[in-house]
Amino acid sequence: MLLRFRVALLAVVALIGGCAAGPADPVDVAAELAEDLSAIPGAMPVEPHLMSMTVDMSPDATDEQVRDAAHRVVRLAGDADYLGTVDLARPGPDAGASDSIRERTWTVRLHPPESAEDPDALTDILAIERLGGVRGITVIDGWPYVTIDSIEQFSDRFHGIRDLALFRDGGTYTLFSDEHLRIVHVPSRTSTEAIDVIIGIARDHPDAEVLLEAMTDGPQWPKLWVARLTPDEVADIDRLLRDPGLADADVEGHPLDYQLTTVGDDGPVYTEGTFGDVPH
Repeated sequence: MLLRFRVALLAVVALIGGCAAGPADPVDVAAELAEDLSAIPGAMPVEPHLMSMTVDMSPDATDEQVRDAAHRVVRLAGDADYLGTVDLARPGPDAGASDSIRERTWTVRLHPPESAEDPDALTDILAIERLGGVRGITVIDGWPYVTIDSIEQFSDRFHGIRDLALFRDGGTYTLFSDEHLRIVHVPSRTSTEAIDVIIGIARDHPDAEVLLEAMTDGPQWPKLWVARLTPDEVADIDRLLRDPGLADADVEGHPLDYQLTTVGDDGPVYTEGTFGDVPH
């Protein structure tokens, strides 16, 4: 009887001790994780934060170190039961003003698992980085994004990126400027020849806003919007886009819509049409 009492008492004491310990302090978890992440070869010092942390890789870190770091981040953040997000990134040449994604060459979310990207995506990201003239390479909800530094580089970079596995099903390509050119490319909906025409419009009309928009999931029907045009520019671009040679702008022959906008005395004037003048 006495033995059973002592066993029960020890169990109660152990239970009370466990309850008293409670969950780990999130501040301590973040601090310890930041220290471990900072020790990854090739990583720069990591600032501890409760909700998000970024592991910036040194500009000199090799591809092998970057890929190894990605797997270490996944393991360390998972073992620490960290509740925030952890990204792996490479600072861009103009980084330092703020913690903006535009100032990083690339960023990949690796924790928590439910919103993480596959570390193997870094293979293509590193290949894009080597092309030069790019920044802001990232993947959000499975859809890849890249920012290209200049309109002169845009076509070459687009053709150098679009066939990589990461961008093969589509991606968003943005010129590093104030809404001058953004292309949401859905390969099953817009041919590369049509993309080249759109890039040419942006190159030849530097004051225009050129946007090929589409949803990143679902039906993904694209539409081209070109604004800030003069009436003469509207006439020229309308004639260009209606050319029968662009009838296959949609790879399956569906009409690909566009809207051109100029501002008249009474406000905006819109010109609607389809590539190649394909009827609805």
